Amino acid sequence: MEPLTLESVRKQVSECNGCDLYTKCRGPVHWDGPAPSDIAIIGEAPGRTEDEERRPFVGPSGRLARSWIEPRFGDVPWLNAVSCFPNRTPTKSEIEACRGNLIAQLEVIQPRLVLLFGGIAVSSFVDHRIGEIRGRWIRIGHGWSSMLVYGMATWHPAAVLRNKNLLVEVLDDLRVFRESVGDGAIPPYVYQPCIKCGSLVDTHVTEQGIAWCGKHWAWKSGTAGRGRSSKKEQSRKLTLSF
Repeated sequence: MEPLTLESVRKQVSECNGCDLYTKCRGPVHWDGPAPSDIAIIGEAPGRTEDEERRPFVGPSGRLARSWIEPRFGDVPWLNAVSCFPNRTPTKSEIEACRGNLIAQLEVIQPRLVLLFGGIAVSSFVDHRIGEIRGRWIRIGHGWSSMLVYGMATWHPAAVLRNKNLLVEVLDDLRVFRESVGDGAIPPYVYQPCIKCGSLVDTHVTEQGIAWCGKHWAWKSGTAGRGRSSKKEQSRKLTLSF
């Protein structure tokens, strides 16, 4: 397999036909900005303006995001979890179909830290809602990068345009993100409370950096509570094992 280059990845994204979205817009939009870069910004998908101009983050919510990022971090790469304009929220299958494009772009950008704008960007790496994960560090390089790559989730600028109260949380997340960029250290993703209840007791931290207390890890892993298999399912598994 030939090594990825900036040109080959741009071509891969621009010529992608992995799902039907490319037939309903002007075509996929690849990242904009420098590569390599120590940090990167990932959003949801191109909007109508981005589709027309063939650049990410140039519509109303994109300009708002740039007004937060560029004064603090300068020229950085901007990309999306889904490369085509969907004119709606991308589906799970569309996110999965475009994941190869997302990972290829990250591999040539080679960021150490990534800011994840919104739930679609988050769902490209972990199975959690943005409300659960917002303000947390997660490991997003696990499984595709030999580097330790960390992402911080925050609200999408489009959500802030709809609800101005979210701006305070976004600015707080940007403060933490900037401190980590300047510090050059590994983000303290392990030292987090349980994602479900906020407890710091008996925490189990996954490879992605999501912390669970003992009670909710048992729930998550299916050994107790709602996550536990039903008696009928357990009986079925026992039968199949013989």
